[in-house]
Amino acid sequence: MDTSADLNSNPSSPTHPLHYTSTPHSASQFSPTTSLSSSITINTTTQNLQQKLIQLSLKIEDQEKTVAILSDEMKRLTEVGEEKQKEIARKYREDFKNQSKEYKDELSKRLGNRKQGISWVSNRLALSWLTN
Repeated sequence: MDTSADLNSNPSSPTHPLHYTSTPHSASQFSPTTSLSSSITINTTTQNLQQKLIQLSLKIEDQEKTVAILSDEMKRLTEVGEEKQKEIARKYREDFKNQSKEYKDELSKRLGNRKQGISWVSNRLALSWLTN
């Protein structure tokens, strides 16, 4: 009987290609204390992440409210600015209209004075021409 053939065909043989050796594990690797410690660490990490997520959500919500408030304020200020601009434009138109009337009255007065002066000179010339 050939022992080399037996060694190669026997899977429990140390020289067989499919031979596996088991690695011994200590009992502490699978102890309830290690499992409990890992579970506590995972739960603590999860709780910390949840708290951070809640804080971030609240910050985002606060920022959204702030943006909405600022947007409303910008709209209000834009409307106020437009109203002030309209009021200023109305005031300038009114001032221009009043100044135009004042200039017109002043020019009419000057023109009237010149007409009187021309009329007086014209009358004097006519009288002097008639008397000569």
